[in-house]
Amino acid sequence: MFVFKNTPFIHFFVHMFYYVFHFEKIYILIIYFLLLMNILAVYLKEIHYKKVGNKDVEVRKTNFTDKRIVETLRSLGHNVDWLEYDKSKLRSVRGKYDLIFNLADGLENDNEFQEIPILKNIEKTGIPYTGNSSKAIKSCYDKANIKRILLKNGVSTPDFQIFRKYSQKLKKDLGFPLIVKPLYTDGGVGITDKSVVYNEKQFRKQVKKCIVENNQPALIEEYIVGRDFCVPVIGRRAFSPMECTFSSKVFKNRPKIMTYDVKWAGESNKDYHYTYFILRDKLNRNYSGELDKKIKSAAEKAFKVMGCTAYGTVDIRTNNKEDVFVIEVNPNCWIDKYSDTFKSVKSQGYSYPEFIEKIIKLNKK
Repeated sequence: MFVFKNTPFIHFFVHMFYYVFHFEKIYILIIYFLLLMNILAVYLKEIHYKKVGNKDVEVRKTNFTDKRIVETLRSLGHNVDWLEYDKSKLRSVRGKYDLIFNLADGLENDNEFQEIPILKNIEKTGIPYTGNSSKAIKSCYDKANIKRILLKNGVSTPDFQIFRKYSQKLKKDLGFPLIVKPLYTDGGVGITDKSVVYNEKQFRKQVKKCIVENNQPALIEEYIVGRDFCVPVIGRRAFSPMECTFSSKVFKNRPKIMTYDVKWAGESNKDYHYTYFILRDKLNRNYSGELDKKIKSAAEKAFKVMGCTAYGTVDIRTNNKEDVFVIEVNPNCWIDKYSDTFKSVKSQGYSYPEFIEKIIKLNKK
């Protein structure tokens, strides 16, 4: 019998097999480590107040969403450092990180206008960052600006008018019902049941209140009676719309709109408790394929023409004819594990770590 043991041929073959077999594993490990990044998470602490004696004492806390995102990034193998936003410290990070994960959305102390100057300073580092550009976010702060850009690009949006004084004359082609909103706020700030007005008396009273209480112009908009959708957009792709449904137990004789209380009041509030989001990830008699296509198409186009490239949501209403109207574009939306945005993305098969990794890949240059 011919034996190959200890011959140069078999020795060579065994070594080749060993290296080829293990090279694949080594190659995978090399690729894995090359994909891992040094990430700087830039955040703002939330400001809360607690009673100490007769005084309200300021307490600063790290947002639970920020903590969860950083934990997720680390679970993916990335090296993550924290930086509570500081302009001077931010200047010193140039060249030290592969990516800045921007967690400073500016809402931590109810002053969303912090977001733009913070983002501009992040951009000055030259490091790729998550989320949309300062230019896109600035364009979306002004609700009237959104509507002008949408109309210019053939995207349907309700007719509107800006009121800087409550005594201004209303355009003839704007008929009741109308909805009165602060021009610059988001998150439902300044929106109540009384924001929807049905006659001249209600209108004048609400416009005056809106301008005075919010210290900014009022946006007067045609009120679309119908259904309310929130559509997450990641990159340039619209995911399954979330439909806001309002229980007749509370909203039977009230306008079905996303007021501040509906969004933020908490479970003890009836408006919040009896408002539900239905994930429209399946077609049925209440949600046709044609409507799904129209809503997603409008959301994708609105997101694109507003200069958004990362992640956000698009608010849409439809009337009884299923005409689609874009209400607002919201760049850099809430992306917590329990957010409606992730609920939609999850329905398409993504885990939360995969969702966060997708956000990173959108911005890694």
